[in-house]
Amino acid sequence: MKKYSLCIASFAIAVCLLFTGIFVVAAQASDVVETFYTVGFNTDGGSYIESVHVRKGGKVPRPEDPTKEGFIFDGWYTGSHYTVEYDFNTPVENSMSIFAKWAVDKQYAEKLAQIKLDFTDVSKDKWYYDDVAYVFDKGLMNGISKTQFDPEGNFTRAMFVTVLYRMQKSPTVKSECPFTDVKDGSYYKDAVVWAHKNEIVNGVSETEFSPDTPITREQMATIMYRFARFARMDTKVRGKLDYIDHLQISDYAEDAILWADTHSVMERNTEGYFEPKRNATRAEAASVFTVMHRDMRK
Repeated sequence: MKKYSLCIASFAIAVCLLFTGIFVVAAQASDVVETFYTVGFNTDGGSYIESVHVRKGGKVPRPEDPTKEGFIFDGWYTGSHYTVEYDFNTPVENSMSIFAKWAVDKQYAEKLAQIKLDFTDVSKDKWYYDDVAYVFDKGLMNGISKTQFDPEGNFTRAMFVTVLYRMQKSPTVKSECPFTDVKDGSYYKDAVVWAHKNEIVNGVSETEFSPDTPITREQMATIMYRFARFARMDTKVRGKLDYIDHLQISDYAEDAILWADTHSVMERNTEGYFEPKRNATRAEAASVFTVMHRDMRK
């Protein structure tokens, strides 16, 4: 009987050791953590491409070619200087971004060149010429007169919501206006009512909209972010604020500015500043509306 009990005990111990061994192996196996890296696609104002997560040593799956009105896609490169074309057979060893290179679509350039601009203050050597030509051709923005666009002038809150309203083909408005400083018969009344109803803009108070106040760059980013959400565009936020003056950005505008930067809607200046509190110019507004209008049509 003692031998029988001893056998049972030995068997139980063996079983325990077996399962313990299996558990240890499983535990050791669970300690093996695979490393994944994030690879972003910087399309420089072209159609958005989702970032991918690639296992260390794996290869980046080549995405569909992005599109950008007025340009022809010319390949993916390892940096924004476009000197080394990216090889999609290269094993991934760190997180990174690859950059889309574009060549000018000569036919589109010729089309823009044919747009007759009578603005004497918008010359073809300016960075904003094509954007002004685009918004003028699409009926989104006009000049302050027949011969003046005023590219460096301020852009007001009323002007801004009016262009967004035009981008939506000026739908009929039936709601009452909650703001006492938005007068009946003003060119922007329907636009303000529409934008407020759709949670694209707020007033400066419950009863005031302040239509003639210049819009700042961080306010412009915030309104465009809300408009993109309303228009069911991609509003995912990625990365972190790395502008030199990022501490000057208001809390309410942080996600909007990250979104605007990710989607090339707005950019920092050449020195790395975003200038959130500076009033946006009419030329900058034309650039933002051009990017958004093109994206909406894709």
